Amino acid sequence: MTIAVFWLIFSVCVALAAGKRGRDAVTWFILAVLLSPLVAGLVLLALPDRRLQSPPAERGDDATVDDRVLKRNVARAQRRERR
Repeated sequence: MTIAVFWLIFSVCVALAAGKRGRDAVTWFILAVLLSPLVAGLVLLALPDRRLQSPPAERGDDATVDDRVLKRNVARAQRRERR
């Protein structure tokens, strides 16, 4: 019983990590439950982060944050050039 609880907890952790890396969390949760959270987690870490590969328009909320950071950095660079 205890092993099953930890198995599910770690499977949820893999799913959360997959979601943060731009992958489908439900698919990775099922994969982790069926195979092993350790194996699924290692495969997930071996794959590239999809958020970094997709254009900003497809990234959703993360693109807004990235755009704000980019605009802020451009503004800082322009201020430095004026000095």
